[in-house]
Amino acid sequence: MISTESISVVSDFHFYLSDEIISLYGGQGYKSNRKIINQWIILDDSTQIIKYIPQLGLAPFHQDLNGLIGFVYVDNEAGISCKILFQCDILKEQNLSTLPFYPIEHVGITLRYSVIEILNYLVLSDNERRQYNLPEYPDWIYFYQSSDIAKVRSCTSIDRFRAISHFDDLQVIAYSSILKKVELLWVRMKAFNDKTGHFQGILNSEPYDDFGIHKGEEVLVGRTPGEKDWALQIQINEN
Repeated sequence: MISTESISVVSDFHFYLSDEIISLYGGQGYKSNRKIINQWIILDDSTQIIKYIPQLGLAPFHQDLNGLIGFVYVDNEAGISCKILFQCDILKEQNLSTLPFYPIEHVGITLRYSVIEILNYLVLSDNERRQYNLPEYPDWIYFYQSSDIAKVRSCTSIDRFRAISHFDDLQVIAYSSILKKVELLWVRMKAFNDKTGHFQGILNSEPYDDFGIHKGEEVLVGRTPGEKDWALQIQINEN
């Protein structure tokens, strides 16, 4: 588990998280979507998203069903996603233990966060998952969750810096003592180095000022000083 103390302090630059800055991180009341990640969910498909699929001629579907069952995971590039694996009828049957569901075969359906957030959904409890005879994790999840990125995702102290839809994208600051400039940038995290205390990631936005770093380059990220009022900061070599 990554603790605040284990994250390396990059410089002695103190960055005050004003209300304006916090709003860029999602607001004072920001809550991450951690609670739905790596969970099975039932989605209300009253908007009939699934009914557009048969028109493509990819697979047969039950046109009269309005529920979808899928597993929510994080795709490092595409963000929070849900792979749909079953159909069900959530209006005619409210008892989850006897809810009939039908596998979706021969075609892959993945919903991204922009669609998930507009649908009503219910996270299945462990008991409900077992009643469906669903595994805790699908066997394909390991393709999306290496041990390196899993460590970053488990760090709750940095949740306030995460993008709402892209769990691995964190907003960090770039500071130059020479330029006397500060910018907020996005970094797509890849790993955490236990020995150095740095996050490793790819810069996902181009700085306005010349910090000597550019979009698409690998960067190291630590934090600013302080026990509570701290931010993530890119390590910049100004020597």
